[in-house]
Amino acid sequence: MSKKIVIPLIVILFFVIGGIFYWQDQKEIRELNKNLPEGVRVAKSLFGDEYRVVNKIDGYEFKVPKEWEEFGKIQEAEYNEWKENKLITREGELGLKGAGGLLAISTSKLKDNNVNLNSFVENWCQIYVPSSTREILNERISNFEVIKVQDKKHLADLKFFFFKSNSKIYRISLIKDEFIQEIILNGKW
Repeated sequence: MSKKIVIPLIVILFFVIGGIFYWQDQKEIRELNKNLPEGVRVAKSLFGDEYRVVNKIDGYEFKVPKEWEEFGKIQEAEYNEWKENKLITREGELGLKGAGGLLAISTSKLKDNNVNLNSFVENWCQIYVPSSTREILNERISNFEVIKVQDKKHLADLKFFFFKSNSKIYRISLIKDEFIQEIILNGKW
């Protein structure tokens, strides 16, 4: 056989073997994504174990913090959509479950872009978190004003972080809040 035939065969064999390894490596990701709607995906990097969440429906993308993944791989991904209420035209929520805990991101598309983040959070709290047990803290993460709501008595120390970008309000729910800064800073909102 001549070099003109052997070299292309080696290249083709290399790509076939690489494709098989890639296909096997992405099996868990295909399983996670099978019940998600078109436009919402969990993606895994080709090399290493970096996970990204891409949500084209609600308009965001972020890298799952490495520390969260170290507790264990993402085991479950679920997406729900709710219709309008008095403040929003629609809301979508993506939930990720893993050994690192629960991570849920809700996106509320506002009817009126002039809605204040504080008043939105106050309205939300009146429905979901009793005033006698809630704690509300304000902080700044990069260019975002972030409001943290915590209910230590009823919701097993679950924390909710709210921030506004353009005409959307994002709510990130976490048990462990050490990941919130990385998610917001590394995300495209």
